[in-house]
This record gives sequence, structure tokens and C-alpha cells, in this order.
Amino acid sequence: MFLIGSVSLQLSNLCFQSHAAPGDVDLSFDPGSGINGPVRAVAVQPDGKVIISGQFTTVKGVASVNIARLNVDGSGDASFNVAAGSIESANAVALQSDGKVLVGHDSGMSRLNSNGSLDANFYAGSLFVFEGSPNVYSVVVQPDGRVLVGGNFYTDNGTNSVYGMARLNSDGSLDSSFVSGGSELVNSITLQPDGKVVVGGSGFVLRLNTNGSLDSSFNLGTGLNGSALSLRLQSDGKVLVSGDFSTVNGTNRYGIARLNANGSLDSSFDPGTGVTNTSGAVAAVNAMALQTDGKVLIGGQFTIVNGTNRNRIAQLNANGTLDSGFEPGTGVNNNVYSLALQSDGKVLIGGDFTTLNGANRNFLARLNSNGSSDGGFDPGRGVEVGVSTLVLQPDGKVLIGGLYTFINGTNQYASARLNADGSLDGTFVSSTNFHPDLATLFPGGACPPGYECWTNSYLTALAVQPDGKVLVVGYSSTVACEPFPGECTSSSRTFLARVNADGSSDASFATGIDGPVLAFAFQPDGKIVIGGSFYTINNTPRSGIARLNGDGSLDTSFTSVPGIYSVASLALQADGSILAGYPSGIVRLGSNGSREICFNPVTDGTVYSLKVQPDGKVLLGGSFSTVNGVTRSGIARLNSNGSLDSSFNPGTGANGTVSSLALQPDGNVLLGGNFTTINGIVRTPIARLIGGSGSVVGPPLRIFSAANNAVTVAWPSSSASATLQQRTNLATSTWVTVTNAPATIGLEKQVTISSSIGQRFFRLSNADPAPPPPPAPTGLVATAGDGSISLSWVASPEATGHHVLRGTNYGGPFTLIASPATTNYTDTTVVNGTFYSYVVSVTYPCGESFASPPVGAIPQAAPPTVHVQSITMSFVAQGARYNTRAVVRVVNNLGTPVSGATVTGNFTGSISNPGLTGVTTSDGYATITSFSTIKNGTVTFTVTGVASSLGYNPAANVVTSATITR
Repeated sequence: MFLIGSVSLQLSNLCFQSHAAPGDVDLSFDPGSGINGPVRAVAVQPDGKVIISGQFTTVKGVASVNIARLNVDGSGDASFNVAAGSIESANAVALQSDGKVLVGHDSGMSRLNSNGSLDANFYAGSLFVFEGSPNVYSVVVQPDGRVLVGGNFYTDNGTNSVYGMARLNSDGSLDSSFVSGGSELVNSITLQPDGKVVVGGSGFVLRLNTNGSLDSSFNLGTGLNGSALSLRLQSDGKVLVSGDFSTVNGTNRYGIARLNANGSLDSSFDPGTGVTNTSGAVAAVNAMALQTDGKVLIGGQFTIVNGTNRNRIAQLNANGTLDSGFEPGTGVNNNVYSLALQSDGKVLIGGDFTTLNGANRNFLARLNSNGSSDGGFDPGRGVEVGVSTLVLQPDGKVLIGGLYTFINGTNQYASARLNADGSLDGTFVSSTNFHPDLATLFPGGACPPGYECWTNSYLTALAVQPDGKVLVVGYSSTVACEPFPGECTSSSRTFLARVNADGSSDASFATGIDGPVLAFAFQPDGKIVIGGSFYTINNTPRSGIARLNGDGSLDTSFTSVPGIYSVASLALQADGSILAGYPSGIVRLGSNGSREICFNPVTDGTVYSLKVQPDGKVLLGGSFSTVNGVTRSGIARLNSNGSLDSSFNPGTGANGTVSSLALQPDGNVLLGGNFTTINGIVRTPIARLIGGSGSVVGPPLRIFSAANNAVTVAWPSSSASATLQQRTNLATSTWVTVTNAPATIGLEKQVTISSSIGQRFFRLSNADPAPPPPPAPTGLVATAGDGSISLSWVASPEATGHHVLRGTNYGGPFTLIASPATTNYTDTTVVNGTFYSYVVSVTYPCGESFASPPVGAIPQAAPPTVHVQSITMSFVAQGARYNTRAVVRVVNNLGTPVSGATVTGNFTGSISNPGLTGVTTSDGYATITSFSTIKNGTVTFTVTGVASSLGYNPAANVVTSATITR
């Protein structure tokens, strides 16, 4: 937006204010997705930041795939950005002295720069091969910069080939001077000060010389009866080993042991019964950390340490006994895979747990030196419930939950509560005195005599009335079984009922319904609008939407809306109109249920939530990807006329369904659903968007003075849809479109405007698109006649008129020929034998509809028809008896005799000869004689049909029967 003066050019400071635009994600509201997958390895940087690796995709709202960096407080470090797909299931991390990060993963080995980008100067991928999936489990950096790696892989540089163990040069190439000769999977590696390497794997712990050859002076004897998963070297040269073994060189050692410098078992380190589960079986110790005082932290899958409960985290004294002073409470609720010590003595643990000592900690946590949980380190648990309902409290906190969430006086029933900044409110305890007894309220159908029956009732939706009573929706399922060994049958029925605030039945409310209710809206007069997938209310047809009186009876003054079903959302506008969202868009209904045709927004998916702003604009959330043909994924805003509000632009929108919306007093918008990102920003599954209203500010304007009190305004020519607008006073609300046609100058569009007025403000606006036109008429039929074509179509509600257009080709072009008020029209200005095509549109108060699909017809002159002109009866003597003869004359519609026509008729009366025929001669006569005879009597001949090459027109018959008596 710019301000210009008549003498000197000035820029208004309004154009430089940096505000989030309506529809942008409000970054100050962060529910935090936490870490959404297991942490396999943890490393602490010298600055206190923490590198984690594993199998996850988000860390505290930051998109991070399998490797991430956390700040000291546990929040996600967005400055460390690893490209998605570059690291597979990271198993091990190691820090170099220059800040770079080595990562062992399920596709081999990578090195990251300090900002998380891949280091292109380090490439070891081609060296790791093992049946298509090389796994690196351990990474150790030597003082000289070379890197020891262990895992489940095969390496070969064309000269040397080894299995499970290798050393890489600083650029990632294979160090051919290191030949381990290994043939086993390697889980863990530790480096001695003298350069020798201790490695552990399945059934073994051994030591290698600096060149990779086996050091025979280190001998564990018969080895382990399980795997060595972690190794730690003490300052005295002894080696701690942990894993899932139960014996070491034939001696019982459950999960952890210490070896002397020569590889023999150190009997002075005795963990007693070791680490086990509740059944007494060994449970793996996956990770260890060595304290400076010789104590040993262990983490794994165990629940008992030497007979004492320790859930997956414990500390041992230097002699292997349990350190009772390290008390982690109830511990963690699932496996620990990694441990890391901070310089201040605190302990980081990573795994696939979700709680620590009863507190929410998803996959990563920090302990104080005494084992207690460090509350200052919270990587975020995030919102783990499906959010289909949002309720704003007066203090700005947000209740979130599923189908049954509501707030009613002191009743609060929600899955969780968020603070105003989106963080979880740890003080919230869901409580309610709302306990309806469903079995009593909805007992199911009668049980047949002699049967055993079971009925279960389930709630599917709740809504609280302004008076505190609660509408409940659900279904009862009854299973009826014949006496053994009889068969069982099941039946179910839907219910809509009302209960009091304490859950007791409100007997004054009675409604029968044949399908689920999905949405409610409470009118100020106490009536209740319901939407859903039902067909009848109290046995009266009402499809998808209906209105109830306060006692649950059907409000018959509110009629059904044709074509609307599965209504999933409802909202009331200030004027009492009703908005209903369904799978194809939104309809607006009047107080009697009639549909307002001129309000016709169209979506390509279901609208699950509607909210009307104070300014009349309408927010909608759902499973759609377009609104009125414009891309809007899951969230959009409409102007009051149903057009898309382009000033509210959520970008790429939600990557899942938005099922609930809530408006804050400041105009910002809360949305909940099953999405994980909004406009590419991680928000699971609740977010807040900037609200507000106004026009979209276009690309930057360039304004410069011109001669003769004129100003030139320019903007990028790539913004073809932008419209230049101006006004002279910011106190007014009206912007006027500049009518001067812009000229394209290079890469800009330019307009020169007289600036004799003292000041002007300019802006670029992307004008809101017009709402979709009302629906076109349906059922158009064309019937050809002789010199005419008759048209008819189905009436459209709210129509003020019709336009009939004609062409001589099926697809047009078409020309307006008539504007009838009725839904039919006969075109008499046509030529027989010529093809004509027609379309019809409807005019409404809001404009004209699309044209209907075309129909065509060819008018023809009426073909000649035949009919019976006369019937003459006589008797023909046959001795003493007589035959009866009928002579029938057939002519065409011009009265000309017709030759060759077959006449069929019946003799009845004294003679009964049905179905006799005769053929007309050139004079049009056909003679038909009975084959039966009489002496005396009355005989009648009746023509039943005439078959001719021309059409038979029985309505034109002069006579159809004649009678004779003798």
C-alpha cells in the first residue's frame, strides 16, 4: 500500500508493516509433535545441544527425518536441517572435533555438516553391501580422524574385503591398511588409548591390533551365549560388556559383565542375578554409560536388576551391585536403546518409551544425577488424540478431544487441555459428573421367549443445549440367541435422545430416527436443527436435515431439502439462515428450510465444520482439496455471498482432514483434525491460523514521479491477476479500481495517473472470484412437430425467468430466441427437415445460471394417415341359409382411397367369426365375408385394426361397426 503527495512522493509506513497474512499458520501456537518415533542413539555436543538418531519424522514441531538436533531445553533446533530421505533408520551417531556428525544407518554411512546438510566430500555408500541392506550399528572416530564402523555389511575396495568391521579414511574411502578379517556381525566398538580396538558381536568380544589383525593376547575363552550390544572401556583397561547373554566363558552373568585387560572375566564385578524380566529370564542391556566415579548406567529391556524393580534404567556401583541411591521411580514404559552423559552429570536416554516415572516423555528424556526426571528438559509429547472437537475456555485455554468433548457449566470432558500458546496443560484432569446409563436409557428390542439376549449401546455424538441439557446420539445393538445349540441373530437401531446434565433421562424429549445424526445447531427460539445420514424423523420423510421442536417432535414448517444428504456440519447466521455442509459443498437455507439457490459454494469433499465470523464470512474445514475450483486443502474461508475469500490463504493447507474449527475473540482460528502439517509446518493434530480480514496485498509496487502532476505506478507483469486500486483517505473503507489500462514495459506493468489530488493510497488486490453460478435447469426435452419444436424443463426454485437459445449445430453457437416465464416453450419458427439444437438457462436474483446440456430435434411435416370411411353390410344367399358380408372403405386423411390396406374385424351376434381380414382394392374397398351362415338373425361387424404403409389413425374413423338383421 502506498501514499503519494501532489508535490513530493511519500511512502506510507503501512506498506512496510510485517504481519502474518490471514490464513498463515500462527507460529506462536505450537502444540508440539514431540518425537514421533524411537530414538536409537544420542550424542551430546560440547555446546550442550543433543544429536539424536532413530526412526522418526518430527521433533518438537520441526520436520526431522531419522536424525535431528535438540536445543539444551529439548526443543527442536531448526538450524539443523537434514534433507528428507537422505538418512534411513539411523542407528549410531558420532561427533567429529570439527562439528561434523557421522551417522550409521540402514543404508551404510553418511557424514553431515554442522547444519545437517550432507557432506559431499564424504562418500562411503559404495563400500557397504549386504544383500541390499547394509546396516551400520556402531561408529567410533579415532584421534587421527579415521573412522571405525561396525555392523551387518560387507566391504570391498577391490583389494581387501571384510565383513562386519572396517576403518574408513576421513573422506569415507576404505582404509586398506586395516584388515580385520572378520566374518561376524559387529554390534559395538570401543577404542583403547593405544589404538587397539575392542569389538563385540553375536557370541564374541575380541580385540584387534591397530592394523585390524586379531590380538591373540585378549582371550574371552568360550565367549558369550548371546550378543554383546554395548562396550565401554574403563581407565584401568578393563572392558564393560552388556547385551542379552546369560553366561560369559561359562560363568553366569545376566546381561552385563566386566572383562580384564586380557579378556578374561573380572570376577570382582558381580551383578548378582543381573538384569532380568519378571519371569527371571535375561533381558537385554542395550546401552551403558560410564560415570567418572566408576559407576555404570545401564538401559535396556529389563524390569528387574539383581532382584530389585528397575524398569529399563538403572545404575550399578563399581563392583556391579545395584546403586540404590539412583532412583528412577517407575522408570520408563518401554525399551531404552541409548544413553549419554552430560558434563553436569545429567543423563540423556533414548528409546521407544512414552513415559518416564509416570510423566509424558516421548522417546527421549533427561534424568538428574540421582535418577529423578529432569522437568526442565521436555522434547514435547504433543497431542496424541484425534481432535474432532475444540472448545475455547474464557481464559484462552483450549479443550480438545473426540466425539464426546463438551463443556457445560462445571462439566468438562476432554482428552486434554492446551495452554494459550498450544503447549499441553499438565494441570488438567478430565472430570465430569455426566454419566448417562446407556443400558437403561436404550435397552434394545424385546427378547423373544426362550432366547438369550445381549444389548450394548454406543454413543456417537454429543451436543450441549444452552440450558445445559445434552443431546446424545448413538445406536443399540442386540444379539438374540436360541437355546443351545441354536443360531444367533443381531439387530441395531439408532437413537437420538436428551439427558439432563447429570446423565439422567429427559423424558420430555422423544424423537424416532432411522440414521445417525452428525451435526447440531441450536436456534435462539429453542428449536434444534439436526443434520446427518437419516431419511425419516418420527416416520416422516426428512432426508439429511430437519428441525425439531424443543420436545423432540418434528417441526413440520421446516421442509426437506431435495438432493442434500449426509449433512456433516451446521451453523447459524445472524439473520437466522442455516448453513449446512455436506460432501459436495455448502447450502444455505431459509427459516422454512427452502434452499437459497444464489448461495452455492462447491467443494470436492465433505465439509465437517462451519464457523460464521462476526463479519459474516464463513470458515469451513473438511476433507476437500478445492473450493469453487480453487485449491484449498482442508481449510478455507468464504465471503458472505459464497465466493472464495482470497484474503484468507492457508497455502498448501492441511495434509489431512480438518474436522473441527473454533474462533478466538481476536479473530484467529483454531483447527483440529487428523492432519500432521499445515502449509508444510508440522502441527499434529491442532493448529492456529491468523484470522483477520481484508484484501490480499499483491506484489510490491514501485512508484515514481512523472511530469505534469502525475504519478506512475509499476508492479511485476507476472502478476496478471492483480488489480490496482486507490483511495484518497485511509479513514474510508472504499477502494476504487484504477481504470487506466496498464502498459507492459519490460518485466513490469505501468500505469500513469494524474495526482492533482493532495494524496492517494495505492494497493494491488487480487479480487475475490465471483461465487459459482446457480445451478442450470435439468430435464430439458425437445419434441419435434410439424413446423414446430416443443421444449420443456424442470422448474428451478427462486427462478425469475428463463432464456431459450437455439443453434443449428449440437454444440452451438446459440442465439437467444425467447425469454419465457414458464418452464416450456414451443418454437414455431423452424423449417421441416432441418436440425435444431437448444439450451436453456435460468435467471435468478443473483444472476444467470450455466446453460443446460443441449438437446436437438428435427421438425417434420405430418405423414399421411388412414382411417375407416364407411362399412356396408349385406347377406349372400347360400341355399336356404345366408353368409354375412361387410364392405369396408379405407381412405387417407385427404379422403383419397387407400389400396393394399389390410382390414381386420369381428363378426358377432347370430354369427361369431372373430379375426377375419380383407385387403382394399384401388377404390379403397375391402370385402370380408363370414364363413358361418344363418337363416335369420342379427349380425354386427366391428373393425379392430387397419394395417397400411401409412399410419393408422383410429381417432379419425367415421365408423367402426355396422349391424344387419334378416
